[in-house]
Amino acid sequence: MEELPLVLTLLAESLQTPTFPEDEFERLRTQLLTGLALRAQDTSDMADMLFEKFLYADHPYGKPSDGYVETIQAITRKDLETFHRLHFGPRGMVIAIVGAIQPKKAVEAVEKFLGGWSVPGQKEAPVLPPLKPVTKTIKRHHSIPGKSQSDLVVGTLGPNRKSPDYMAASLGNSVLGQFGMMGRIGNVVREKSGLAYYAYSSLHAGVGPGSWEVNAGVNPKNLKKALDLVEKELQRFVKSGVTKEELADSQANYVGRLPLSLESNGGMASAILNIHRYDLGMDYYQRYESLVRKVTRADVLEAARKYIDPSRLVIATAGP
Repeated sequence: MEELPLVLTLLAESLQTPTFPEDEFERLRTQLLTGLALRAQDTSDMADMLFEKFLYADHPYGKPSDGYVETIQAITRKDLETFHRLHFGPRGMVIAIVGAIQPKKAVEAVEKFLGGWSVPGQKEAPVLPPLKPVTKTIKRHHSIPGKSQSDLVVGTLGPNRKSPDYMAASLGNSVLGQFGMMGRIGNVVREKSGLAYYAYSSLHAGVGPGSWEVNAGVNPKNLKKALDLVEKELQRFVKSGVTKEELADSQANYVGRLPLSLESNGGMASAILNIHRYDLGMDYYQRYESLVRKVTRADVLEAARKYIDPSRLVIATAGP
C-alpha cells in the first residue's frame, strides 16, 4: 500500500478543490451526446428506458441516468460547480480500504488527508417520493426502423434491498431466469423454442423501489411468440413457485459463490460498501449462509405472488 498517500492526495484534491476545466467539460458533453445518439439506435437500451418510464411514472427512477439530449446540452460549467458545493461533502461518505495495511494506519492516513474537510452547507440526500404501482398491464413499443432485432422487457416493481423478503425474491429470481442456462425463462424461450438470442430475468434492488423483470432479444417476427411464452412462464411461477430441487440448487450456488466474490480486494471493498449503503449490518456476511438456507419454497412463492401480478405488468419493446 505504498501508493495509498498518493491516492488519498488525489482523492482529497478532486473532492475538495475541483476545477472543472472548460475544455474537459465540453469534451465530456460531446462524449455524453455521442452516447445518447448510440442509445437511440440500441433496441435494448430503448426498451429498458421505455420500461422504466412507465414502471416508475412520476418518480425520479423513471428518468434515465444518462439524461436526454436537451438536458445534456443545457448543463453549464456553473451548474457543476453549484452541484458540487451543495452535495459533495464528508457527511455520509464511506471509504473502504482493503489490502496490506493495518486498519489503524488506514484510518490515520484518511484522517491526515480528509480529516479537515468540512462542508457546513452540505445538503442531505433527497427523500424518495412514494410510488404507485401500475393498476393494469401497460404495453408500449418504441420503433427503430431498419433493426434486425427486437428487445423486450416485461416486469413489475420488486423489493428494495432491505426488504425482509429480498432473499426469497432473489432466490426465486435465480430459478426463474438466472441459474444455469438463464433459468426457466432461458430454457423455455431460448433453449426449447429457439425464439431468443438471449432471455433471462433480473432483480434490481437498491435503496428505493426495485424492479423484477424479464429481458430478451429476439428476431422481430418472433416478438409476439416470445412475449406469450414469458407471460405464461410468469403465470406458472406465481401459481406453483419453485421445486425443492430448484431451491436447493440455487441456495448451494449462492453460498458457494460468496467466498469467490470476496477473494479480491475489489470484491471485498464492494461488499463493505454494500453493507453501509443498504444498512445490512456489519455481521451480514457472517449471517449470509443462514439467511440463504432458511428461505423455504413457501417464502419464494409468497414473494413471487406479492410482487408479480401477471395482470399488472409493464411490457416494453423496441425494434422495427
